[in-house]
Amino acid sequence: HTAYRRQRQMCIRDRTYTNNNSTIKQEVNYIEVPLEIKYALTQHKIKTYFVGGFSYLFLNDATKTSTDESNINLIIDNSDSFNQSTLSLNAGLSFQTKIYNNLYLNLEPMFKYHFEPYSVQNDFNPFVISITSGLEYKF
Repeated sequence: HTAYRRQRQMCIRDRTYTNNNSTIKQEVNYIEVPLEIKYALTQHKIKTYFVGGFSYLFLNDATKTSTDESNINLIIDNSDSFNQSTLSLNAGLSFQTKIYNNLYLNLEPMFKYHFEPYSVQNDFNPFVISITSGLEYKF
Protein backbone atom coordinates (compact mmCIF):
# COMPACT_ATOMS: atom_id res chain seq x y z
CA HIS A 1 0.00 0.00 0.00
CA THR A 2 1.51 3.31 -1.07
CA ALA A 3 0.14 6.80 -0.90
CA TYR A 4 1.18 10.06 -2.47
CA ARG A 5 1.46 13.08 -0.19
CA ARG A 6 2.03 16.71 -1.04
CA GLN A 7 1.73 19.54 1.45
CA ARG A 8 2.91 23.08 1.97
CA GLN A 9 4.35 24.31 5.22
CA MET A 10 6.56 26.98 6.72
CA CYS A 11 9.95 25.80 7.89
CA ILE A 12 11.89 27.99 10.34
CA ARG A 13 15.53 27.57 11.31
CA ASP A 14 16.73 29.50 14.35
CA ARG A 15 20.26 29.64 15.79
CA THR A 16 21.61 31.77 18.64
CA TYR A 17 25.27 32.47 19.48
CA THR A 18 26.27 34.14 22.75
CA ASN A 19 29.55 35.42 24.15
CA ASN A 20 30.30 37.68 27.13
CA ASN A 21 29.35 40.95 25.41
CA SER A 22 26.74 40.22 22.76
CA THR A 23 24.27 37.74 21.30
CA ILE A 24 23.84 36.99 17.61
CA LYS A 25 20.62 35.29 16.53
CA GLN A 26 20.12 34.01 12.99
CA GLU A 27 16.64 33.15 11.74
CA VAL A 28 15.90 31.61 8.34
CA ASN A 29 12.34 31.10 7.06
CA TYR A 30 11.48 28.74 4.20
CA ILE A 31 8.30 27.75 2.45
CA GLU A 32 8.56 23.98 2.03
CA VAL A 33 6.77 21.92 -0.62
CA PRO A 34 7.35 18.20 0.11
CA LEU A 35 6.72 15.36 -2.31
CA GLU A 36 6.74 12.08 -0.40
CA ILE A 37 5.64 8.46 -0.74
CA LYS A 38 4.12 6.58 2.17
CA TYR A 39 4.52 2.77 2.33
CA ALA A 40 2.53 0.67 4.83
CA LEU A 41 4.70 -1.51 7.09
CA THR A 42 2.00 -2.77 9.50
CA GLN A 43 -1.81 -2.71 9.60
CA HIS A 44 -2.43 -3.16 13.34
CA LYS A 45 -4.39 -0.83 15.62
CA ILE A 46 -1.50 1.63 15.27
CA LYS A 47 -0.58 1.60 11.59
CA THR A 48 3.10 2.12 10.78
CA TYR A 49 4.37 3.58 7.51
CA PHE A 50 7.75 4.40 5.99
CA VAL A 51 7.79 7.90 4.48
CA GLY A 52 10.39 8.95 1.94
CA GLY A 53 10.82 11.68 -0.65
CA PHE A 54 12.17 15.16 -1.09
CA SER A 55 11.20 18.78 -0.45
CA TYR A 56 11.69 21.91 -2.49
CA LEU A 57 12.32 24.90 -0.20
CA PHE A 58 11.86 28.56 -1.13
CA LEU A 59 13.71 31.15 0.95
CA ASN A 60 11.18 33.50 2.53
CA ASP A 61 13.40 35.53 4.89
CA ALA A 62 16.85 35.39 6.48
CA THR A 63 17.95 37.80 9.19
CA LYS A 64 20.62 38.16 11.83
CA THR A 65 19.96 40.09 15.03
CA SER A 66 22.86 41.31 17.14
CA THR A 67 22.18 42.39 20.73
CA ASP A 68 24.93 43.97 22.85
CA GLU A 69 25.20 44.26 26.64
CA SER A 70 23.08 47.46 26.66
CA ASN A 71 20.19 45.58 24.90
CA ILE A 72 20.54 47.50 21.63
CA ASN A 73 19.36 45.35 18.68
CA LEU A 74 20.86 45.55 15.20
CA ILE A 75 18.89 43.61 12.55
CA ILE A 76 20.85 42.59 9.44
CA ASP A 77 19.41 41.12 6.23
CA ASN A 78 21.18 37.79 5.75
CA SER A 79 19.44 36.46 2.62
CA ASP A 80 22.58 36.87 0.46
CA SER A 81 24.18 34.00 2.40
CA PHE A 82 21.47 31.51 1.34
CA ASN A 83 20.28 30.18 -2.01
CA GLN A 84 16.80 31.38 -2.99
CA SER A 85 15.72 27.73 -3.29
CA THR A 86 17.14 24.40 -2.19
CA LEU A 87 16.29 20.69 -1.95
CA SER A 88 16.13 18.31 0.97
CA LEU A 89 15.99 14.52 1.11
CA ASN A 90 13.35 13.29 3.58
CA ALA A 91 12.97 9.94 5.36
CA GLY A 92 11.04 8.86 8.41
CA LEU A 93 8.20 6.91 9.93
CA SER A 94 4.52 7.66 10.30
CA PHE A 95 2.31 6.24 13.05
CA GLN A 96 -1.45 6.49 12.66
CA THR A 97 -4.35 5.42 14.87
CA LYS A 98 -8.07 5.79 14.34
CA ILE A 99 -9.81 8.09 16.82
CA TYR A 100 -13.37 8.18 15.50
CA ASN A 101 -14.95 7.06 12.17
CA ASN A 102 -12.72 8.76 9.53
CA LEU A 103 -10.64 10.82 12.02
CA TYR A 104 -7.03 9.73 12.66
CA LEU A 105 -4.17 10.86 14.92
CA ASN A 106 -0.73 10.98 13.25
CA LEU A 107 2.80 11.11 14.69
CA GLU A 108 5.75 11.43 12.30
CA PRO A 109 9.44 11.48 13.26
CA MET A 110 11.39 12.67 10.19
CA PHE A 111 14.99 13.22 9.09
CA LYS A 112 15.62 15.91 6.44
CA TYR A 113 19.04 16.39 4.84
CA HIS A 114 19.47 19.74 3.02
CA PHE A 115 21.55 20.02 -0.17
CA GLU A 116 23.48 23.28 -0.72
CA PRO A 117 21.34 25.76 1.24
CA TYR A 118 24.16 28.34 1.26
CA SER A 119 25.02 30.61 -1.67
CA VAL A 120 28.65 30.79 -0.52
CA GLN A 121 30.90 27.72 -0.71
CA ASN A 122 30.49 25.78 2.51
CA ASP A 123 31.32 22.19 3.51
CA PHE A 124 28.41 22.14 5.96
CA ASN A 125 25.09 20.57 4.85
CA PRO A 126 22.53 20.95 7.64
CA PHE A 127 19.97 18.37 8.57
CA VAL A 128 16.77 18.53 10.59
CA ILE A 129 15.30 15.90 12.90
CA SER A 130 11.66 16.65 13.65
CA ILE A 131 8.57 15.10 15.18
CA THR A 132 5.25 16.32 13.84
CA SER A 133 1.77 15.35 14.95
CA GLY A 134 -1.67 16.13 13.65
CA LEU A 135 -5.19 15.09 12.93
CA GLU A 136 -6.22 13.65 9.57
CA TYR A 137 -9.72 13.24 8.21
CA LYS A 138 -10.15 10.72 5.38
CA PHE A 139 -13.05 11.19 2.96
